[in-house]
Amino acid sequence: MKYDSIPTQYTFIERLGQHHEQDWATFSHLYHGLILGMAIRMAPGLGLTLRDHEQKEVLQETLIELLRLFALGRYQRAEGSFRAWLSGVAKNIIKRAREKRLRRERREQSLDAEQSEGGSPRESSIPDPGPRPDQAFEIATKLALVQEALEALVRCKWVEQERVEIYLALVRDGKTPEEVAAAFGKKRNNIDAAKFAVLKKLKRMIHCLEEGIDPSEDRE
Repeated sequence: MKYDSIPTQYTFIERLGQHHEQDWATFSHLYHGLILGMAIRMAPGLGLTLRDHEQKEVLQETLIELLRLFALGRYQRAEGSFRAWLSGVAKNIIKRAREKRLRRERREQSLDAEQSEGGSPRESSIPDPGPRPDQAFEIATKLALVQEALEALVRCKWVEQERVEIYLALVRDGKTPEEVAAAFGKKRNNIDAAKFAVLKKLKRMIHCLEEGIDPSEDRE
């Protein structure tokens, strides 16, 4: 399959602006993990480590903002990949979360200072909100994308969970094929076959997530 041969009608990003419930449910199910992973990894570059409740707020606000932007027709495929556009939207939502926390902490510090008799306000421990190089956000986005793509492979039943675990043991954990074969009770050639199958489908799944293609509509 050549990725550039996928018909436009097979993508569902363009349909989201029409608020079709099924399309939006599919999008939310497919992308919520990616958005959350991006947010968690990107936030430290903006001087913020998201707490549990903030992660949920960022995810929800990002989905709401995407729905609004889709309705306005703000995403244009010709201007770049969907993944890059999604990353920019998520970054803006994280900045809002950072500013919200900074305002709250400043209010708390102000109250502490007022309650202290003759004391000076305690030194702020708030991290520098200045953004780091864009490269950090690109790396964070790619890491989240790969993680979500691996989970989507199993969720969409493209490959079995065991094959993904074999792939991770080889690639992430750095184990030798012989070690993995012994751990999973497989022959060496089965390990090689599993790695090849996961890698091939992982590239396809990443492409789907980057370009806003419903994996169920992607055909080889």
